[in-house]
Amino acid sequence: MVHFLEFLTLGFLGWPAFLYLLPLPFLLEFLQLFVPGRTFSPYDMAANLIGFGFGVLLGWWYGGRHEGASLHNEGRD
Repeated sequence: MVHFLEFLTLGFLGWPAFLYLLPLPFLLEFLQLFVPGRTFSPYDMAANLIGFGFGVLLGWWYGGRHEGASLHNEGRD
């Protein structure tokens, strides 16, 4: 669950640059092979990818909703 939430946040905040961030869910899990006391888990990698995907979609949706919103109402004086 922690992996999912971490990468959901990363995807949401970094959605405009998601193509550059896409290797991170793979890379960070793979690098655990070289850290003593840590192990590689395909389930953790899946949670990373799913969280990142949902975060990117959520960020894209949220960003698109607020794109071009004016700060004042132009139709009223």
